[in-house]
Amino acid sequence: MSNLRPLTLLTMFHKLKTFACLLAILFVLNATKTNGQLNKSRQTENEFELLLDHSPEEKIFIHTAKSFYLPGEIIWFKLYVTDSYLNRPLSLSKVVYTELLDSSNKPVLQAKIALDSASGNGSLVVPAYLATGNYVLRAYTNLMKNYEPGYYFHKAITILNPAKTIEPLQPTATTSYIARFFPEGGQLVSGLQNSVAFKVQDQSGIGVNATGFIIDQYNDTILRFQTLKFGLGRFQFTPSPGNIYRAIICYPDNKVITYPIPEILAKGYAIQLNETNSTQLKLDIQTNTDRESQLLYLVAHARQKISISIAIETTSGRTSFIINKKDLPEGVSCFTVFNKYKEAVAERLFFIRPENNLNLSIKMERNEFTSRSKIESKITAADKSGKPVSADLSMSVLMLDSLEPKTSSDIRSYLWLGSEIKGTIESPEYYFTAVGPEVAAVTDNLMLTQGWRKINTAATANRPTLYIPEYAGHIISGRITDKRTGTPAGGIIAYLSVPGSRFHFSSCRSDENGRILFDCKKIVGTENIIVQTNKVTDSEYRIEIDNPFSGSYMTSIPPLLIIKKNWEKTLLSRVTGSQLLNAFTHMQAQQFFLPNFSDTTPFFGKPDYSYLLDDYTRFHTMEEVMREYVPEVQVRKSQNDFLLRMFNLPYKSFFENSPLVLLDGVPVFDINKIIAFDPLKVKRLDIIARKYLQGAVSFDGVASYSTYEGDLAGFVLDPNAVIIEYTGLQLQRQFYSPVYETTEQVKSRIPDFRNVLYWEPGIKTTKDGNNVVSFFSSDVPGRYAIELQGITASGQSGSQVFYFTVKK
Repeated sequence: MSNLRPLTLLTMFHKLKTFACLLAILFVLNATKTNGQLNKSRQTENEFELLLDHSPEEKIFIHTAKSFYLPGEIIWFKLYVTDSYLNRPLSLSKVVYTELLDSSNKPVLQAKIALDSASGNGSLVVPAYLATGNYVLRAYTNLMKNYEPGYYFHKAITILNPAKTIEPLQPTATTSYIARFFPEGGQLVSGLQNSVAFKVQDQSGIGVNATGFIIDQYNDTILRFQTLKFGLGRFQFTPSPGNIYRAIICYPDNKVITYPIPEILAKGYAIQLNETNSTQLKLDIQTNTDRESQLLYLVAHARQKISISIAIETTSGRTSFIINKKDLPEGVSCFTVFNKYKEAVAERLFFIRPENNLNLSIKMERNEFTSRSKIESKITAADKSGKPVSADLSMSVLMLDSLEPKTSSDIRSYLWLGSEIKGTIESPEYYFTAVGPEVAAVTDNLMLTQGWRKINTAATANRPTLYIPEYAGHIISGRITDKRTGTPAGGIIAYLSVPGSRFHFSSCRSDENGRILFDCKKIVGTENIIVQTNKVTDSEYRIEIDNPFSGSYMTSIPPLLIIKKNWEKTLLSRVTGSQLLNAFTHMQAQQFFLPNFSDTTPFFGKPDYSYLLDDYTRFHTMEEVMREYVPEVQVRKSQNDFLLRMFNLPYKSFFENSPLVLLDGVPVFDINKIIAFDPLKVKRLDIIARKYLQGAVSFDGVASYSTYEGDLAGFVLDPNAVIIEYTGLQLQRQFYSPVYETTEQVKSRIPDFRNVLYWEPGIKTTKDGNNVVSFFSSDVPGRYAIELQGITASGQSGSQVFYFTVKK
């Protein structure tokens, strides 16, 4: 059944979590290797498993057609949803919430995107009122709202609005820098040798080559250091008790800036992780908290699953662990050190490059074309051994110029790296494709400088589950309170309707906290929703509907946009092209269609009986209609009030209570009102002649009246009903790409200034791994890129970029 009561949804969700936990424990017991130093306790390991269960079960990646936009342009995007451990497509949620946030974390655009088979696509039109600047496109599911917003998907989007006056700036005149220091393990401890990583960036978040040194309070130089790549580096440092230290960094433009270093703790833990050879790691731990022997635990975990758990005692404040790389999964693993009280005292990240990738290739007859030419590309998908595979892909063909930034992320680097660590990664593809002796050091520097999500054991153990997965479609939530007392009202039945020819109806019973959940998977586009209780029996209650979008935001903001003087010519061309496109192809860009899952079946399915009233003699009162040719419904009268009794088809008798009566999907509780309604306005009557269950609510049959236009035909609603203009799932927009097959089409005088030649979010390769896609070049000469991203059902992900040129 499509509608489930809140208790059922929550119960199923908790069962799902319990099942996942059991699987996790089995994984731990099978995967954890026995260490000869100490026997591990199964009970202790299970405790750690519960402590580590602190990140979402889902991940989201978004592929956008481009990253730089002008007002009036469309942000086309494709959503991929995977599980958070194996990075395989996960069809748990059926809705993703997308938002465009400004620099103050205020949502300026929002949309609910339907998912089908773990993917979906949508579009956002950039409005003319937005100011120039860097924005953030973020996405999350309802289930992900239970976790901190750092786990949501975030991508930088640049919008430049020429209507807003902005003086061009010279980057060299405003360049500023920031340097941050990260002690390995999280603490800088006095008297212990600490490994300290650092990151040096400009105001745009780009790494800067620099040199520096550490000085003490007497201005004596303690050590010197320099960046390796991407502004990252590290040094060894043993702070002396009572000393004060500063870092001085020299930049390429001869700026010299002094920075404080992290707080030096008198007591704590210092760890250092090093590769001893190609197959092993060594983790050294020092502590001055207790020179006597003390018990420590090392837990290696990745994406909520434990791969290694070891317990060992320190000797004179020192100990070491040897770790076999083969015991670690691909991607980012976190080494967490716990003390004897099961408190996390140090953490360290380590990255193993995944090997089982999706290899994509694009073949074209040539790489140079003239304007308005047909361009055909053959796409091939294969695994690492070259075997063809079926894949779900998205493809963008865009012009490259000084405005369009280099692709910041692809699906593989995001799923395996970007989603596992904090902050933005410069050139993430480097960590998957680069070769050479310095790659390991650069990768380890990244692990040390991106920060970590330190475990909060109290928050993890006590965090309540508030949001359930929308596994059947969009869920509208709300709350019922008693008007007289303002307290939550439990056990009250609420009804939600979207009137229309394709009406939607949902009911539910409030829980003890007054919470209500309506399964509304069929609401598409903007509709008026009507929410009410039965005024005959429950007239003293107030209903409030929740905002489904998350109100939690990250504290970081996108970097300041620097407007460069050399953008002027390109920007003028882009603005002209955008205005021409809006003038000549505005109607083509407004073509919408329903999501694939949409259908016109009523919530109750096929009715037992259906009456088209025009097929019968038309009577002037509804009472005559019902008495004359609807034998399944008896019309009775008691003390001047009409009653309806539905025939119970399976038991060949009539129910004792009135059925659910609907008019265009809106429940009518006062039978007098439906009897008084003009039958000439009613087109159809559908009958469910049996008990109907919807979640926790049961009805003694259903009588559903439909008007000709589905607009209630003047029926007066109950004044206590809550009427809200509500935006449901987004209607899908059709990407417009002109065709130049004939000579007449090629010679058309309608200008074609597209900078995105093609966007297709739903490319599927067949079992032989192939697909052929064709599109046409525009009137804009230049260098173009074909960006292809995708994933297989088994979780192999990959991307590819191919370049070609369009000449006049």
